[in-house]
Amino acid sequence: MAFTLVALVCVVESYVSFKYPIKQDRYRHHFSERVVDRAIAYGLLLRSPFRWQNGAMPVESIQQIVGETAATHGVDACLVAAVVIFESGFNPNTITTTGAMGLMALQPTTASALGVGDPFDPRQNVDGGTRMLRDLLSEFRGDNRLALAGYNAGPSAVRRYGGVPPFRETQDYVNHVGAVYALCRSQPSAFFAAGGAPAS
Repeated sequence: MAFTLVALVCVVESYVSFKYPIKQDRYRHHFSERVVDRAIAYGLLLRSPFRWQNGAMPVESIQQIVGETAATHGVDACLVAAVVIFESGFNPNTITTTGAMGLMALQPTTASALGVGDPFDPRQNVDGGTRMLRDLLSEFRGDNRLALAGYNAGPSAVRRYGGVPPFRETQDYVNHVGAVYALCRSQPSAFFAAGGAPAS
């Protein structure tokens, strides 16, 4: 019975993924992993009233949401933008192989803990992800690299290793997102619509 249910979920996921493809996986997470998380993610996407309008959402609108949300929570807008770009490429309907959802790739359990009812609502998603970054920055005393490591691998892994964990995925994440962040800081007008660039 359990096997039949898992098989059915996989079939449904495979069908739905033709309409909403899974984000390309860089680290060979197998499709059979995180089946439940992906099922939850697809269920939330199909239920979300934002899924249709997200497909035509201008990048400038997302940039504005990022700038406003970052200012509200006192987080560097370029750091938020770098996470959004790396995690979703400005696609609010993103679902990853591991079941992370939306612009800032929130896992189902993370979204629930952050009080994000609809992770495919761009404003809710960016608000939740930005609050998570704010809390990580607070815990790691403003260290962007440790905050990004915590965002990817979890703060407990950062505490356990006393720094960026020795996982290739996390180390790549910190370096790549950090590079996008540095570029944004040097050329904010390329990342934010006119008048929406963050203060230095």
